Amino acid sequence: MDSVLKVLSNSEIPSFNINANRVNFLSSPTEFYKTLKLLISTAQRDITLATLYIGSDDLSKDLVREINAALLKNSKLQCSILMDYNRSQRGSQNSLSILSSIERQQQLQCYLYRPFLYKKQPAFFLPSRWNEGIAVFHMKIYIADNSVILSGANLSEQYFVNREDRYVLIKNSPKFISYLRNLLKIIGNHSYKLVSGNLQPSTCSSSLYQDINNLQKNLSCQRFDCNKTRIFCSLQLPDVGYKNDSNLTLNLFKSLTKQEEMWLATGYFNLPKVYQQAILKSRAKINILAGSQETNGFFNDPSFARNIPPLYELLLQRFSHKISHSRFERLLISEFYRQDWTFHAKGIWIESPNENNVSICAFGSPNYGVRSMFRDVESHFILCTKNKTLREQIAKDRIRLFNYAIPFCNRKYKMVFRNSQSLTVFRQLSQQLRRTFGKNYRQNEGYLYLISEFRRNSVTDATFCRAEEELLSRARDYTRYLHSVFTLQELRGEFQKGERSAADAAKIVGLKLAEEKEF
Repeated sequence: MDSVLKVLSNSEIPSFNINANRVNFLSSPTEFYKTLKLLISTAQRDITLATLYIGSDDLSKDLVREINAALLKNSKLQCSILMDYNRSQRGSQNSLSILSSIERQQQLQCYLYRPFLYKKQPAFFLPSRWNEGIAVFHMKIYIADNSVILSGANLSEQYFVNREDRYVLIKNSPKFISYLRNLLKIIGNHSYKLVSGNLQPSTCSSSLYQDINNLQKNLSCQRFDCNKTRIFCSLQLPDVGYKNDSNLTLNLFKSLTKQEEMWLATGYFNLPKVYQQAILKSRAKINILAGSQETNGFFNDPSFARNIPPLYELLLQRFSHKISHSRFERLLISEFYRQDWTFHAKGIWIESPNENNVSICAFGSPNYGVRSMFRDVESHFILCTKNKTLREQIAKDRIRLFNYAIPFCNRKYKMVFRNSQSLTVFRQLSQQLRRTFGKNYRQNEGYLYLISEFRRNSVTDATFCRAEEELLSRARDYTRYLHSVFTLQELRGEFQKGERSAADAAKIVGLKLAEEKEF
């Protein structure tokens, strides 16, 4: 872990000591929504929201009504909202039309950031939805007074109901939150501003790169003490040439040694080549969790976007082909699958089994893809702590996502997991384990063994000389065994109630014995 900590200490990016007891990892979209509404309703001085867009659904409208109520209740309260220029204006019912319902517009400042890449590429030739493919403002930072939620979730219904993401609540950290507020203010100064229903371009004379660089440099000279809980803040603004986040992420991948284990999650697997090379060369144990086609937000989309999920799976397939036989056991690829849910979570977790006193995790807006490196505006946060309670929270946050991991099918080894009999048997066996151990069956040793066996047997006799479909046959037998055990228990519960008399047995089949007479 020393090499990883050295990368962080030499990174020269803003970092802040925070109280570990004031950090809370939220566990669900519903909790995220309720917490955000509570922070807004209790704000006294300032509400600052940075997001890709605000939805036009009922839950999003309810959130805007909460903002409106807070402003009406307190004339000193100010609200600043920073969004992407194109995504926030998509369709007739869009983010701007929703925000127009706020009554005290004088207390609301709305900014729309348009990446400078649009000046270099012909975005005006593209339809309204396609132009978001060039670049977007992708940060998700939600501030209310001295509290902030750092997330990858946008502000629309699916992110409040059944779209898996990550949400980190940090309270009472004035220096850190002041930095975030200043950062968003700088970007807002270089954005379009909504004034009386009209968008006015920025009149800022300085360059965005210089303003961001000055803010970062003034806060990057603090000494790093690994005995304290510390959060590092890296940014990616490729449209102006500011790329310290991708450089830091790459250095983290390169610094991993065989003593460390890393988990990486992304909803859209499209790692840049430099990230792929660093991961493939690493001697650390690495677990990758990517969104499956079914959990991609574009799955079954009626538009052209329905072709996006297969493309991401193809990229994951090509990456899996690059894994050498010697690395196969230490580089595990899984797909997230949860019925009726979509997957939007992203992050990095680093642990060292030999050094059980330090945990490192990263969260924020980047998906660690090509877009995050070369196009979109991102904010990334890396938390380092020795606090036992916080480390338990970090582990729980990771397990929450990886509990829904299904081993990825690698066609190089002739196993198509999701569309084969193997997945059917896997799900049947999981169902039987759930009947046995209840809702927490994924934390049971039996389920963990099942996962490890499917991973270990994800190659055929072409590599390990196993009998064809050996694991599948064993799994089927065990599934039948568990099903038979439950069926036997049900039969015993219904019929095994002691020995029946001859008269009772006759009644069951509709017969009546003759009366016995005494002589």
